[in-house]
Amino acid sequence: MRSEGEKVIRILKKMIVASMAVVVMGGVSHAQKADFAFAAKDVDKQAVQLDNGVAPQFPDSLLALGISGWAKVAFVVDSTGRVDMASFLPIESGGSPLFWGAVREALPRMRFIPAQIAGRSVRERIERRFEFDSPIPRPCKSPCPFMLLPLVTPPSTAVPNSNPLAELQGKISQGRLPFVVQKITAADMPIGAGTFREYQVDKPASPKRRNVAPVYPDSLKKAKVSGEVVAKFVVDTSGHVTIESIEVVSSTNQFFAMSVLEALPRMTFSPAELNKVKVPQVVQQPFIFHAKQ
Repeated sequence: MRSEGEKVIRILKKMIVASMAVVVMGGVSHAQKADFAFAAKDVDKQAVQLDNGVAPQFPDSLLALGISGWAKVAFVVDSTGRVDMASFLPIESGGSPLFWGAVREALPRMRFIPAQIAGRSVRERIERRFEFDSPIPRPCKSPCPFMLLPLVTPPSTAVPNSNPLAELQGKISQGRLPFVVQKITAADMPIGAGTFREYQVDKPASPKRRNVAPVYPDSLKKAKVSGEVVAKFVVDTSGHVTIESIEVVSSTNQFFAMSVLEALPRMTFSPAELNKVKVPQVVQQPFIFHAKQ
């Protein structure tokens, strides 16, 4: 009897929750307006993604670099099985924030069987982690044409009586290594082929005045939330940002970071110069979001 009573109580609770989602007199109840959505624990059947061949695409810039990662996001699947993009919220990412963009681009084309309560379709809030696994690079025939093995020693502080390269080559024959070893110093460590740091050029890259600043996210602006994003990227010889080089060094808020990521590809710079020749340069730049109090 007790189990039957508990079952009745559970059914009544479900009916009360379901009553929030019913369509009344041709209109929609307040619970289904705006951004309301049920949590997974409150529905009888959770939303299920349909296999329509849509999935986030691996960002080309990260694929070329062999960078794997993941993106965890939250979003609402409405009662028609579509994603309400106004509800999209980045939560965490690994590898690069660009994975968030890949998920955001794919979600509007995804379709779901909507969640249900008491047989009625309802909106459900979903948290999901999307994985991005870079294909394993094919091994080259030994030895590979070239690969830098950084045996880093600061130029002015060489360790006496120590030669790591000689010790390595003494233990392993060069012909057996899958790469060609070359000793380089910390100052010589390359960022990319022919890319320079600020201290290595005569004239550093500088942003042009006509650049449009990253958009202040409305939700943070209304909440008067200030913040900062520090981004690192390469400015090429034409003064444009190399997309695949963009990296968020630090950020006080994920929405600020996404705003900067969206703005950087549209920005232009006066390129760096070395001996009066334009050269690519890595730039680290802060972006300040100051809310008016």
